[in-house]
Amino acid sequence: CLGSTPAEFFKQDEKEQVVFGPDDYFVKKDEAGNERTWLVPPAQKFEMEPLLVTIQPKSTLEEDKPHAGEEFGYVISGRINVYFGDRVYHVKSGESFYYRTTRDHRISNPGSREAKFIWISTPPEF
Repeated sequence: CLGSTPAEFFKQDEKEQVVFGPDDYFVKKDEAGNERTWLVPPAQKFEMEPLLVTIQPKSTLEEDKPHAGEEFGYVISGRINVYFGDRVYHVKSGESFYYRTTRDHRISNPGSREAKFIWISTPPEF
């Protein structure tokens, strides 16, 4: 009559973390000095995976093959090239990009200073 089972009624709510700060972040740096910062470290269990990415000048992140999902990015500083299939898109500070991951894709920094952008993928991939 209450619209729930006894187990659901007596279940205690887990304290789910909602706010994340620098002490929670996980950072991975590659040989070229490019850096990925996981802004929500347990994102593998969620539907989105937000990262802060720093790409060094004249550097390229590894190419990704087609897979199920979507990717969104917002350039905070610098500029990047987004390679999607046989097209190249030039994205500068204050601009964003979005694509379904149906083609080979990669990101590079053609500039002379580092570039930073927020990168959100779904489903979590990294």
